[in-house]
Amino acid sequence: MQLAVVIAAADGALWLSGPGGERAITLHGAPVRVFEPGWNVGLALAGEGLALLLLAHEDGRDAVWFLDDAGGRIGDDAAGLPGPARMALDAGLARLVAGLHGDGGPDWLSAGPARARGVLAGLYAPGPGVVVAPENPPAPLDARHLAALLGSDHQANVGRALREGALVWPSPVDGRDLACAHGIAVSPFLFLYRIVDAVHDVVAYVVATQHRCEPRALFLPAGETLIARSDDDAAFIGQHLGADIGTWLGRFALAHAPDWRAWRDGPAERALLVLRETHLGHHLWNELAGLEGLLADQAIAADPPEVLVCNHGLSEMWGRIEALFPALAGRVRRGDDGAGLAVECLAGRVLPLRPSASRVSVALAARVRAAMAGARAPARRARPLVVFNPRTENRTATDLVGLFAGIALVLLEEAGPFDLVIDGHNAHPGGPTGTLLGVHWDRARGSPLEAERAVAAGLSAALAGRDVGIIDNLGAPLSASIGWACVADFHVSIWGAGLAKYAWVARLPGLALTSRWNLASRHDLRIYDDDAWVEQAPLLLLPAPGDVTDHPGAPQLVPIDEPRFWNFSLDPASQRDNVRRLLRLAGFGDSGLPDRAGAARIRR
Repeated sequence: MQLAVVIAAADGALWLSGPGGERAITLHGAPVRVFEPGWNVGLALAGEGLALLLLAHEDGRDAVWFLDDAGGRIGDDAAGLPGPARMALDAGLARLVAGLHGDGGPDWLSAGPARARGVLAGLYAPGPGVVVAPENPPAPLDARHLAALLGSDHQANVGRALREGALVWPSPVDGRDLACAHGIAVSPFLFLYRIVDAVHDVVAYVVATQHRCEPRALFLPAGETLIARSDDDAAFIGQHLGADIGTWLGRFALAHAPDWRAWRDGPAERALLVLRETHLGHHLWNELAGLEGLLADQAIAADPPEVLVCNHGLSEMWGRIEALFPALAGRVRRGDDGAGLAVECLAGRVLPLRPSASRVSVALAARVRAAMAGARAPARRARPLVVFNPRTENRTATDLVGLFAGIALVLLEEAGPFDLVIDGHNAHPGGPTGTLLGVHWDRARGSPLEAERAVAAGLSAALAGRDVGIIDNLGAPLSASIGWACVADFHVSIWGAGLAKYAWVARLPGLALTSRWNLASRHDLRIYDDDAWVEQAPLLLLPAPGDVTDHPGAPQLVPIDEPRFWNFSLDPASQRDNVRRLLRLAGFGDSGLPDRAGAARIRR
């Protein structure tokens, strides 16, 4: 499509002058001389088989008139256009978008009114595109080099970008290094990086997403082809964008054409590290671990980039970033949910990067404990101290009171009187009063905290008259949970994100209970006690799958019909054996008191 001009003839009739010559603008066959009061032509475009008048009202409204070859108005809604006219519209807008993806695009698109670009962006609606597997990429891509790109270590790439000013991706055609200084943070969770292989005339976008911010797909605007590592990745990308990736990118490029062209034609001027996690596990395990890895590089630590903490009211539950990493003092900015990030990347010439790793080091755990040292629990008591975490939200036991009461009675029998901390969901330090960490409020039937309090009340009743001191830590700040865990002997928990407190930070040994499906099928079951994910991992016992029965139909506080979230029950006899084994490994002797020296070897 090309720029056209609306001119007024001597008799006041309006004519469109553009490709194909001049033609009178008509409505129902009659010449158009004036529009309704307040309406004016903001931009006129003409192409083969179709012309557009983009109308702007003084009060800010927009409208479109579609004209046929003869200049007659055929509608004001793209969805209602006749087939040939719709095809002409799609083809014309596709050419504009193709120019913006490459190294072209008409000058008038950048110079025209922003409102007109917004209208064009809304009209752009390419087909659904094509999704293919990496094993069968379209020419000229090579499956081996594409696999190398999609399997590359993005965290190492982020470090390289901070040192050298650009990411480097292997060409999906021949494996040559391609520098990349052009990125768009669609959101704090999904990033697009533009790569150009000029030798083979390939323009593509690497899609980096998920908690590890890994390259999960490659999008080729030529052919509207998405090459995804899995069908789930392809589906996730579309759901996250709210549209086909080609549609999102095309509309974004059209709507922001001036900034897009400047961004496309020049390198980024600065890097921006983006944090976004509100989940206590992923914030620590991925983001903070990623930051730690980057700042271990002295060159980066000496000249650190700016850090944007999105969702600032619901993140940083382990401590403010500057407190955890003093090298970032004065470099942290806090924002909202990141809705304006994509525009900032263009207008500010920003290269957005997300730090992410998947291993909690001993040093990182120590940083967190130090940041939370101001709210520690009382000193260790003379008798054993145990933490119970019932995790009421999902994938939990069908009878939590009975389960934990039974374990408590075994502990009394085997180790004698003890003190019990009932721990669970924590208050969020940055959120409004009553806000809890890691809660799926949008789907919950009720409050997980109230459910946990009901379990605590039932457990207190079941242990009434027994020599067990119960300490209620439900709804307390995260720092209080860490304080108790740091002076406890071990924990008994339902497997889930709460183990981040005990295994990753406090390095507390324990027993984790979970469903049979999780025990037999979950790929990340050992993230809390395997050295691949946690340095010098503490002891974590799990029941045998054969001792667990899943109950798919059992009620859940957060209804999720997936096997990994099913509630379960455990064989009582097996629990006695598990508790005895835990006591022995945690250093408890015949006296019922723990041998602190013996326990030290499993708590690091």
